[in-house]
Amino acid sequence: MNRPDVAIINDREGDLLAQADIINFPKNYRTLIAKGNDYFDAKAWTNALDCYQQAYDLKVTLSLNILMVTTLKRLAKYSEAVALAEEYLDQYLNEGHLRTYFYLVLLVDNHEFIQAQRFVSYLVETKHQEDISKLIQLRSRRYTQHKHEFIQAQIKQSFALVNDTAAQAMAQIQTLKQLPLAAYLKALAIILDNEFIHPLYKTELLSFIAPLKIDQVLTMTWFGSKRQVALSTLPETYQTATFLQAQTALATAFDQDPVIGEKAIEELNLQFLLLYPFADDIVSKSTNWAQVLHESVLGLPMTDSQQKDIWDWQNRLRKLMDMLIN
Repeated sequence: MNRPDVAIINDREGDLLAQADIINFPKNYRTLIAKGNDYFDAKAWTNALDCYQQAYDLKVTLSLNILMVTTLKRLAKYSEAVALAEEYLDQYLNEGHLRTYFYLVLLVDNHEFIQAQRFVSYLVETKHQEDISKLIQLRSRRYTQHKHEFIQAQIKQSFALVNDTAAQAMAQIQTLKQLPLAAYLKALAIILDNEFIHPLYKTELLSFIAPLKIDQVLTMTWFGSKRQVALSTLPETYQTATFLQAQTALATAFDQDPVIGEKAIEELNLQFLLLYPFADDIVSKSTNWAQVLHESVLGLPMTDSQQKDIWDWQNRLRKLMDMLIN
């Protein structure tokens, strides 16, 4: 399963580090790379990384990024490697072959099993898709066996999202995202059914697995009512057609005042995030929703009593937004 890794390393002097990358660079740029390559070949990973980092500080390139990510991987600094690769995420994913495969293996190394599964479809070759899927399953099982107590503790910790600060909650959510899928779904079931956990956290966790189209139904306490959530039909984004229509209407309404219009659109984004995955059930007429938001942002009173329900919903959502700040 190290095929892409080996290919990238062996090719570093070729396609990955094109001559065009070093024209007009500082004189020591090429020297730093050559020195780093020597250290790399000698398996002196820390020294190699230091040289590559100095060169990277002079000029940020995809070629150097790959070299540094590969070196961090050799040092088993997987979280740092993933963070660095994300600087060129599109280039890693859209290449579709060895570079993409290499990135997905790196995610698995960092125990980001679900994230890796989300990106499998970026691989062009069916064989690569099958190989990485098998690797995800194998490593997930091993992780579950070796980290059973830790996983169970994280599932129980899901209840803490009720009282956590926003920063604590997002840190806990990030930890949950690095659990194997089966454990993640157990934690998700607990979180969705808890009426006291903020809707934004539920949205973050639900939308994360939307691309997987999981054949499972969970119960969600959603604004005081019990809803059944079919994971296989989750929208992959809160920006539905209804959202886009409301966004267009707002942009038109604030055509002469784009600064306030930008603020209104930011609030619209938060509204649909909070209402996910059932926003379209509430926002039946996008133009009416946009009109009320337009009036409220300008500080105008309600002008149409027939739109009281929309005003009530938007005030309710505004209070939820304030909860994350205060």
